[in-house]
Amino acid sequence: MNPYDYFDKICLVNLDNRPDRLERAKVELERAGIWDRVLRVPGIYLPDNPSRGNHLAHANCIKSAIDAGARNVLILEDDIEWLEDPLLFKRVVPELTDWDLLYLGVNTEKDCYQVSRHLAKLNFAYATHAYAINKNMFEKILAINEDPNTIHNDVRMCEEIIPYYNCYQTIPMLAGQRSDYSDLQKMVMTSNPVFIQRFQEHLKPMGFLTAEPTFVTFITPTVGRRTLQRTIDSIIRQHDWDWKSIVMFDGRDINFSTDNDHVTVTSCERKNHAGLVRNEAMKLVTTDWIAFVDDDDWIELDYIETLKQFSKYDVVIFTYKDVSNGNIQPPLGGDSDFKSGNVGISFSVKTDFIIKNNIQFREGPLEDFDFLDQCRSKGATYKVTHLIKYFVGKRGEWRENV
Repeated sequence: MNPYDYFDKICLVNLDNRPDRLERAKVELERAGIWDRVLRVPGIYLPDNPSRGNHLAHANCIKSAIDAGARNVLILEDDIEWLEDPLLFKRVVPELTDWDLLYLGVNTEKDCYQVSRHLAKLNFAYATHAYAINKNMFEKILAINEDPNTIHNDVRMCEEIIPYYNCYQTIPMLAGQRSDYSDLQKMVMTSNPVFIQRFQEHLKPMGFLTAEPTFVTFITPTVGRRTLQRTIDSIIRQHDWDWKSIVMFDGRDINFSTDNDHVTVTSCERKNHAGLVRNEAMKLVTTDWIAFVDDDDWIELDYIETLKQFSKYDVVIFTYKDVSNGNIQPPLGGDSDFKSGNVGISFSVKTDFIIKNNIQFREGPLEDFDFLDQCRSKGATYKVTHLIKYFVGKRGEWRENV
């Protein structure tokens, strides 16, 4: 079953003179498996008031939903571009109970609050490139779009609807706007980086609503590199929230902070070796698993979900990709073992196993392999998976702003 079957009506706004945008939208919507369900609603081009024409097209989407007796309608504009796998929406559907507006992508300038694993309650929202309207809001949103005095429908919705009704954004943000020439704005629009950054900055996680994380702790030794924020963002944005993070500075002044209560930022005495810093951080772990992420690397957003698939093992080694040269280790198509020189820190271990066997990192150029080899010598069960979930940053990034 396609998760977008949740919507009774799906409409796509597209100007007749922009078949190029329709073709690109078709590719995106085929990724979601919904192209055959989409009703194309012709855009209305008013040269003297293009915003008004856009509003009337959105009004026609709502009217089509009313005429069909629909319970809800998903309205998309033809510059839609998925920022994540669109089928992640399947995780959102079970959490949709009492809602009025649902955004798949948004431009927010005020704090929003996570109320479930995959929904954030909005106080502010601009953009109408991908949003859904529940039946009880049809008439209100229709009136806004048909009002000739409406300058921008998203601004009026932000002022008159968002603060007073149950309006949500998906976590993660699923849909952005493709960089393209806008007939409405009369310029090439590039919005996605701004949308993503603002949402991340304003999202207040639901730490106070979640049980104490028990599954995995990510350990990141650091000397305060500028790439650290990217590393921690890749952890904070995990689809599964059952995690903690320990950022441990190697005897240096702490220059990083976050208000995410899953993340602990601390320091130890100067070690001058990442492995020894990891040992200090491991003393603080209370979860079942430990994962390692260096401060110039990052992980895929479904790292935890994938790790849980292999949780019967003591050690899970992920394939990693070095983005500076495209190399993949352990090599794709290789055997299921690991060797000196072909593994990095892209692995996770069961906490009880390393405590029971007193396994720690030791100084040396191959401390990652040495750690894994100790596990193997103690009888660890392990899995080498060729699912790439770990990325090594470009060489030279780590040397900057240390």
